[in-house]
Amino acid sequence: QVGPNSEPADNEIAVSGIGLIAAAKVTPKDPNDGEPFIAVSMYAHWNPETGASDSARSITSDLAAFIGRTSLTSDRILTAGDLNNWYGSGAYKDVQAKEPVDTVTGQFGYFYCIYAENGLHTVVAHRPHGEAFQIWRKRWKTEWGARRWIDRDVKAGEDVRRKATSGEIQVEPSIWDRMGALGLEFMGPQSHNGRQVAPVPDFMPSDTTSVVTFRRPGQALADVDQQLDYVFASRGFHESITARALNSVEEWGASDHCRLLIEVAG
Repeated sequence: QVGPNSEPADNEIAVSGIGLIAAAKVTPKDPNDGEPFIAVSMYAHWNPETGASDSARSITSDLAAFIGRTSLTSDRILTAGDLNNWYGSGAYKDVQAKEPVDTVTGQFGYFYCIYAENGLHTVVAHRPHGEAFQIWRKRWKTEWGARRWIDRDVKAGEDVRRKATSGEIQVEPSIWDRMGALGLEFMGPQSHNGRQVAPVPDFMPSDTTSVVTFRRPGQALADVDQQLDYVFASRGFHESITARALNSVEEWGASDHCRLLIEVAG
């Protein structure tokens, strides 16, 4: 790996930050077992103030070095790792596209937006640059009830309210959208390929298909409720890929993340 301002040699890759990705070319010993492919391990650093979105975006930029210039279906790339992001927030773009009835500015410049829908009020938190990062499935019958909940959550003195125009909050493409633009298909793992998230926590969609891959310090394996690890593969090549989370209590292992079993048919 070399820095982004370097001129990489044939055996080097330019990366945006230390530890974001590591890559290797995998060549089967028997040519009958399939063609070579690029395997990339990725990790999006978590920042207490801004989360992992910036790191994840840097990863997609670094992956672009492996993407063919002629056809996205000619690549053979398999990439997996810890993105420190929750899959599914894109499902709420239809809500985010609406004009919020009110916006509260919270600590670190977060926007807590209150949306009215079917007589109820939903709170969506946006990072300073506009990307939605958390959705509370709790709903309130009144705008006042939503405001009162936010006031308990944000830093004292930072509850300056203002009306927001519909164009003031712009939702950036999700990591999954960015991967798709590179021709990388999302391979999960999702439901039926590991123990699913249950019960579903408030910060995730109620109809989530995510499987658990991460446990917080001191959390019992039976109570884990987050998926942070994901697999992507080049379009076309992805048809030969299967991914499963080894996330049962018996097979989890010693790490805070469970292992992912990724099989390549050829």
